Amino acid sequence: CAEPHLRGTQTERDCMICLENDVEVFIAGENAYFEFELNSLGTIMERFYIWQDSYVKGGYDQLAEFDLLAPGIVDTLGGTWSGHAHPRGRRWCFRNWDMPGLMWAVDLQGTLNDDTDVDVGWSAEISFPWTGLTHLADGRSLPPRQDDVWRMDLSRFQWMEEDGRRICPGWAFNSHDVYDSHIPEKFTYIHMSEQEVSTATAMQAVIEEAGE
Repeated sequence: CAEPHLRGTQTERDCMICLENDVEVFIAGENAYFEFELNSLGTIMERFYIWQDSYVKGGYDQLAEFDLLAPGIVDTLGGTWSGHAHPRGRRWCFRNWDMPGLMWAVDLQGTLNDDTDVDVGWSAEISFPWTGLTHLADGRSLPPRQDDVWRMDLSRFQWMEEDGRRICPGWAFNSHDVYDSHIPEKFTYIHMSEQEVSTATAMQAVIEEAGE
């Protein structure tokens, strides 16, 4: 993450990391998706979303970790009143769900919250264990097999000032056509391979698929 003046203030886990510069990863299944956000301090936010039309038929109602009656941990996302409206309708948002085995780290190339110098930026390393994706696999093998396809959104957001306004442009592999990360059908297709793939080959595949 190139950032000439490193910023980071959020330190509480599962707070609204998106209110400052961050990286975000979304991993989607057919009836649910997972959201992960990380800032330069190494603070994270996790959310697990289940489409309300699939909460029962997908069997999520049978799992204690997705109990709708658990106090203080369930929200709704989407609907005609929301900026995250979607043709499929609303999602249940489980704010206290934690992916088992998740690991992450950040490395700062500069000084945090100090404008007296010019920084290079920061980098993030994230490990999502396959066992943590059980609720998104939809019958697919974990670990994946050759040619299995998943959908993921990998993005970066950076707040900045423009004409006296605070704006937050974002970058992702695929265009969403609207300013909304919560559109799983716009996520990048990730093709799993047991073969070593060069960076150039992988990027070309992403570019070609995004142009379809």
